[in-house]
Amino acid sequence: MSANNSGQWFFQSGTLAADDYVVTVQATDITGNVSTLSSGYDISIIPSVTETPVVTGISNDSGTYGYGITNDPTPVIAGTATAGSFVRVQIGEGEPFDIAVSQTGEWSFEHSLGEGIFASTAYEVDLAGNLSVSAVTFSYTVDLTVPDAPSIMFLSEDTGPDGDGIDRVRRNRHHRGYGSSRYADARQLQH
Repeated sequence: MSANNSGQWFFQSGTLAADDYVVTVQATDITGNVSTLSSGYDISIIPSVTETPVVTGISNDSGTYGYGITNDPTPVIAGTATAGSFVRVQIGEGEPFDIAVSQTGEWSFEHSLGEGIFASTAYEVDLAGNLSVSAVTFSYTVDLTVPDAPSIMFLSEDTGPDGDGIDRVRRNRHHRGYGSSRYADARQLQH
């Protein structure tokens, strides 16, 4: 190859297999004089990642475990991937974050969120920037709304006038109250 008028040159190799290489060059002038060999330039070709990361859950999963519902506005997403790689997590259309995977293959990511349903994706990324062919997708809900206080509507065995809440006291007798709340049409309370 020839250098241009600014002394710059360009070379494109053929396809290289995944391996470590050392590149050296020499210059030859128009009269045939040859320079000494340049110092070596190290290149590592890393194969593309094929593994898809795994999401093992979120914490604090304050609802039923495994349902992906939390009242924690800073949930921690955790999972596994190839040791020494990175996991690129993107929540919705937000900025992606690269998280280092430990030597035991574990990763975790904490992020501050508001209330809502969040759809996320995670790719595995190697040191060369290669993305895994496929991504894991997952969603979770952050619910920060406090439920309304329930109300008591009536006493089941109100022996006085209806609605006065007065009953004859009897030993070992259970009293039942019925009411409503945000999460059930009626709840039975015993005393």
